[in-house]
Amino acid sequence: MKKRLDDSQQRLSIRHGFAEVKAGHYIPHEAMKPWLLSLGTSHELPPPKCVCGEAHDGPKPRRYRGV
Repeated sequence: MKKRLDDSQQRLSIRHGFAEVKAGHYIPHEAMKPWLLSLGTSHELPPPKCVCGEAHDGPKPRRYRGV
């Protein structure tokens, strides 16, 4: 039963991720890679921004309803 719930939650998370990308909320690999490689170095880069131009300051609680 737990496995089924975990699988269901994973499917919902994947659907939600696709919906976010479709809505224009993502960070391209070309922006993310240099930032990740700079972490822990003396020349850390600022975090990359979402392509939508909005500031997303952290995860927001979401309700999964047929996403």
